[in-house]
Amino acid sequence: MPLCEAARLAGFDRSNLGGLMKVKRFLKRHERPVLTVRANETLADTALKFAEPVEGRKYSVAVVTDDDERVVGVVSLGDLTYALGQHRAQSAEMLVGQVMTAEVAAAHVGDDINDLLKTMAERDIRHMPVIEEDGRLLGLVARRDALEFLADEEALEMEQLRGFVFRSGARY
Repeated sequence: MPLCEAARLAGFDRSNLGGLMKVKRFLKRHERPVLTVRANETLADTALKFAEPVEGRKYSVAVVTDDDERVVGVVSLGDLTYALGQHRAQSAEMLVGQVMTAEVAAAHVGDDINDLLKTMAERDIRHMPVIEEDGRLLGLVARRDALEFLADEEALEMEQLRGFVFRSGARY
């Protein structure tokens, strides 16, 4: 009998453990500011935002939002670099809306982190906005942070399971 099944039959309460690793749980642990820009901002202004660290972090992607904070796209440093290579000096006055990715894969707080990582791998993306039902931005999941989160959660769950299985005071 697998150890997890034996622990369940013995009354081990898994409800205090992670179960499905929801995006909501990830966001609580990895609450960070998200760099946002507007579609009508110039690439020069956006490049300045990328150059300024926010709470000690530099960003490689910005979420493009409208006036109601609804996600309308994403723009990366790569997008800016590509525009510079293609349009040279004129790229400084181009608008974010001209170079952003408008078809954005987004997550919701009830989504499972494993499913989110699968989508990110399938679409070859490193960052995914988390949105409310109405499309407003709640946060951003970086693939590296999500993988570290899962590893930490799995280690915690194993430690709790070991504590249950090997606790002292057993009669046999």
